[in-house]
Amino acid sequence: MKIFDYRAPKWLLEHSLAKNIRSLPQKRLRLLDKQETKIEKVGLNLQNGSFQMYIKRDDQSHNELHLQGNKLRKLEFLFAEALGKGAKHILTAGGLQSNHCRAVAGVSQLSGLKTHLFLRSDSNDASRLKINGNLLIDFLLGSKIYLVEKRAQYLTEIEYKMKILSEKIKVSSGDESYIIPIGGSNTTGLFGYLEQFDEMIKQNIDEFIDDIVVTSGSGGTMSALAIANYFTGSKFKLHSFCVCDSSTYFYNHLKQEIQDLLGSETKVDVKSMVNIVQCSRGLGYAKSTKEELEFLVDFFRNTGIALDPVYTGKAMYALVNLLNGQKPTLDYHNDENARNFLSNLKGNRILFIHTGGQLDKNRLSNK
Repeated sequence: MKIFDYRAPKWLLEHSLAKNIRSLPQKRLRLLDKQETKIEKVGLNLQNGSFQMYIKRDDQSHNELHLQGNKLRKLEFLFAEALGKGAKHILTAGGLQSNHCRAVAGVSQLSGLKTHLFLRSDSNDASRLKINGNLLIDFLLGSKIYLVEKRAQYLTEIEYKMKILSEKIKVSSGDESYIIPIGGSNTTGLFGYLEQFDEMIKQNIDEFIDDIVVTSGSGGTMSALAIANYFTGSKFKLHSFCVCDSSTYFYNHLKQEIQDLLGSETKVDVKSMVNIVQCSRGLGYAKSTKEELEFLVDFFRNTGIALDPVYTGKAMYALVNLLNGQKPTLDYHNDENARNFLSNLKGNRILFIHTGGQLDKNRLSNK
């Protein structure tokens, strides 16, 4: 795979805060099949017909199914760094149906690297797992799977285990390992969606978009979009719909991303950068209600666009309900940002970032 020199967008390098940037990627891979992913206008049956919906099709970032989705943008920088350091093994983590882990496994195979995935699970017995969706693809791509407790924290538990494994690999084979955090959410991975935002600017979204909506599973994509929007003058209102954790967690994550990029002395009001809705979590990560699954089917029939039940489906289901003045989940009453969603919109022209994901056909048929 070809690695080439990278130069960050002009609007980033010429900003007054650019002098605070702690590090910039020097290299990049080209993983996307096309130079840019398209933006489509979609017709939705909304009670308020004044809203216009557009979708940025990052689910079509690659022709190969296991490589589709937003994660490729981050991995262009992360794998360039890993290969530059001579790594032979890639270690990362996520949920059982993690889009990120599936993409890492796919890129590792293309790069000739070995993949080790630490997956959160209710069971530590692999024989009891339902091998479908992304998890099936992980196995087919030859990944080594390590199950960790579902509530395990990345920084205090999972990362520690990955570091132990990397040391064992070094001792036994002499090979170097490269650790990628959950969702590729670090300063290096951040540049994937700083570049995506630059791509959208070149697609002239300022001429037909007021608000941008994205789902949050690890927080990296949301953080990059928030930072890019801030650096380019906050022309759009950004909204993020959680599929796990809480709005507090993701605001803290954004704050940490800013500090990692610009240093702890940089002070920014993160709540002004993004409106985070948490009621979209519903029953929890990778758990769907009958109504959510029925929505996915109806959405596909009406638009021809497939959403997945873990990430984009939850976000779009909550978004459409809120636009219709309805309460998507029981958690709506405890979510101030959800209750005030309509008043927090900048306008009526909304761009939804389709971040990809795998459909679990068994779950869709068991409504």
